[in-house]
Order: sequence, then structure tokens, then C-alpha cells
Amino acid sequence: MSHMFEGATSFNQPLSFDTQNVTDMSYMFYAASSFNQSLSFNTQNVTNMSHMFCNANRFNQPLSFDTSNVERMSWMFGGAKKFNQPLSFDTRNVVDMCEMLYGASSFNQPLDFDLRKVRRAESMLDRTVIQIRFGIKTLK
Repeated sequence: MSHMFEGATSFNQPLSFDTQNVTDMSYMFYAASSFNQSLSFNTQNVTNMSHMFCNANRFNQPLSFDTSNVERMSWMFGGAKKFNQPLSFDTRNVVDMCEMLYGASSFNQPLDFDLRKVRRAESMLDRTVIQIRFGIKTLK
């Protein structure tokens, strides 16, 4: 499903897919600037969610994803300016969270992530309300 709705600037329709065998949802809604629908996907086999909602400027829906097998979440919500939903993600297998919420300027939710396997987390919270409110320095 990688790049499936990438750049679909007018797309904003409900979706219903059988996603039980999907492993890659990267760039799925990249720059889908009008998309703002609730999603109910089986994500138990997904390993890559990088850039999934990157620059999806209007997206602000709760997500209930099984992320226990996800390894890459870089730029997942980068530039998703309206996104401000709780993230109760299982991140025990994530190795890349680089710029995960970079520029998600409305995001202001508590995070409880397992970061033990993370190797890349540069600028994860840059340009978010969290960074500004708590004065978090960019991770290097």
C-alpha cells in the first residue's frame, strides 16, 4: 500500500480494506492534504509506516493500529499540521523515529514509547508544541 494515495490533494473518502497481509504502508497518505477520515486497518504485519501521514495537513483522527512489528516510523506525521491525537503505539521494535512528528505543529499529546531499539530519533519532536513548551533540544 506504499504510496497508494500519495499527492491525492482532493481525496477525502472513507476507506475499508482487508490489510491483514500488508507489510508496507509507507507514504500511503503522503501529501494527501485533504484527507481526514477515520481508519480501521489491521496493521499487525506492517513493518514500515514511514511518511504515512507526512504532509497530510488536515488529518486529525484517532488511530488504533497494532504497531508491534513496525520498525520504521520516520516522518510518519511530519508536517501533519492538524494532527493532535493520542498515540498508544507499541514501539518495542521500532529502530527509526527520525522526524516522526517534525512540524506536526498542533501535536500536544503525552508519549510513552519504548525506545530501546531506536537507533535514529533526530528531530523527532522539532516544531511541535511539545518541543516549544518543554524546550526539548533536538536529539543528535
